[in-house]
Amino acid sequence: ATGDGVDIPLASARRAVKAERMVYRGGHTNKVWGFVMGADGTWFATAGEDGVVNIWDVKQPKARFTFKDAKNSIFTLSASRDGRMVAAPSFDGHVRLYDVVAGKLMWTNKLSDREAYTTVFTPDGKYVVGQSIVSETKVWETATGAQVAAFQANESDGSIPTISPDGKYFVSPGFDKLVTIWELPTGKPVRVLKGHTDTAWMGAYSPDGSLLATASWDRTAKLWDAKTGKLLATMAGHSAALDAVEWSPDGQRLLTGSRDGTVRIWTRNGEAVSSINCGRGLIFNVAWSADQRQLLAACGDSVVVWDANVSLQLAAYQGHGATTFRAAFVPGTDQIVTIGGDGTARRWQISSAANYIGNANDGELSGIKWCSGHGRLATIGQGKARRWKLDGTIAWETPAQLKVADIGCRAGSEELVVAENNGKLWHRANLSAEPVAVANS
Repeated sequence: ATGDGVDIPLASARRAVKAERMVYRGGHTNKVWGFVMGADGTWFATAGEDGVVNIWDVKQPKARFTFKDAKNSIFTLSASRDGRMVAAPSFDGHVRLYDVVAGKLMWTNKLSDREAYTTVFTPDGKYVVGQSIVSETKVWETATGAQVAAFQANESDGSIPTISPDGKYFVSPGFDKLVTIWELPTGKPVRVLKGHTDTAWMGAYSPDGSLLATASWDRTAKLWDAKTGKLLATMAGHSAALDAVEWSPDGQRLLTGSRDGTVRIWTRNGEAVSSINCGRGLIFNVAWSADQRQLLAACGDSVVVWDANVSLQLAAYQGHGATTFRAAFVPGTDQIVTIGGDGTARRWQISSAANYIGNANDGELSGIKWCSGHGRLATIGQGKARRWKLDGTIAWETPAQLKVADIGCRAGSEELVVAENNGKLWHRANLSAEPVAVANS
């Protein structure tokens, strides 16, 4: 086959098996909200409405350590990059730091009279920054718990801050539509980024620290020069508020997740690459696998995994009831861990292909092609060609009288080229009309 399509090995096109590998039960009595995966993939932490923090071994169904120090719910967790510490901000107004290797509480510090909502570590693990629901922000030394700085950030009200890769800057997006940058560890204001027309919800630095991406409820994401604060690009296309933004590990692509139920991929210049329909409600988080070959989204009651290069759905997992709040890839494996409203964490095996491909042509497949020009999958089997929607339903198939030998994608167009066994070549003009004979060989 010819054109701008991508051939998919048949070995990877077997019917997916939605394998639930392990359920982590008994650690919580209510919804699990907070979740963080250890950097080495051997452990993860959960917290939730019951105020309990559990540290789990990925391979064991029982918690390694359980901490019941908080007097109220915990909505988020964060982990140091070296995998030794977890910070737990509680609605009781305090932030607690845990040593997850020794299994002990290191210190407890009061952040606010209101709910402590989020924490983030500097990359070197020397400091942790806590922020309350009313934007009170404090910086502490992790080793001693000593307070280094305290300041009132812009109106955050639960938005998601970030820290630059060099650990020098803290970024606070806010309900005031502003993105404010603060110096660390002093807490001195550095710069205010203006441009969003609704709540600025989340910030994310590129791995090299040169770009800052922000996601907003104004239905856009923006790219800023991290050094100067200059607006470089506005990424528009979502039809509802954005709640998630995530850089690929190499910093060349960007994911955004929206309440419109779609995930979009962008270049580091802000150019649109593709749009993927999750179709299952609010998107709570998005993530890349370490090798950048796969991406996931926790959306509604499910977690969906796609091939990141061809936007092909590999699997969808359900098991937490009405809501799956968070999900993460387990580094070094082909598995993911999810948490949700049923009070459990679950580990899943990622299959290598979409659920519908195995019986795509009612028999043995002889070829698979991803047509990047129109973002669709085409298959050959039993003398028939079919084009598929991303939800696994048939978009179009060749008439019964055609005996298909090969398929291709016409470069720069939306045409699917079909070669018959008798040497005739057909094309599907704009994927809407009947095939028209264009050549005889």
